[in-house]
Amino acid sequence: VRHFPGRIESANRAELAFRVGGTITILEAQEGALISRGQTLARLDQTDYKIALKDRQATWDKASKDFERGKDLVAEGSISRRDYDQVEASFKTADAALDQSKQNLDYTLILAPSAGQVAQRHVDAFEEVKPGQTIYYIIDRGSLEVQIDVPENIIFVMSDSDQQRKTAESVKAWAAFDVGADKRFPITFKEAATRADAQTQTFRVTFDLPRPE
Repeated sequence: VRHFPGRIESANRAELAFRVGGTITILEAQEGALISRGQTLARLDQTDYKIALKDRQATWDKASKDFERGKDLVAEGSISRRDYDQVEASFKTADAALDQSKQNLDYTLILAPSAGQVAQRHVDAFEEVKPGQTIYYIIDRGSLEVQIDVPENIIFVMSDSDQQRKTAESVKAWAAFDVGADKRFPITFKEAATRADAQTQTFRVTFDLPRPE
């Protein structure tokens, strides 16, 4: 029997960020708050994005009219095929720009991808943020994982799924906590890293732990 210090993590966790930059105007969820799927968690100032959308919409309207007019003119022989191709290309460019502008406006919102809990909030309201900057770290309160670091001299480095399956069937493991240390919770093998940590030279092994009541 071997004993290792372990870390408890949510099996499903995510870092949430805006895909565009701006100033945060709304932060709906505080740390520790329970959230539901689709709930609005944060919003950026949308003023500039709405202005950009109006400009792209106006450009699209003009390009669309020119394109429809060009269809008739090229059919009549009033313009060359080359001129028509240019009009069509301008319309497609305007159409793509309009779609991008609509997406950018949608990206000013962060919605909860699933029900769970806010584990950590990294920013404050009215703070300027960059695209990809982490705003929330959320976890699923359902299933848990136990992670341990195993020295390389005893690790079984598994290179394929068949070896992992065999290991999962043979390894019997359990977890105990400082509170109620006499109680053991069965855990099942999930995966093992096949590359050692550069600093500790240990391999991370992960087990599934059904959430205790």
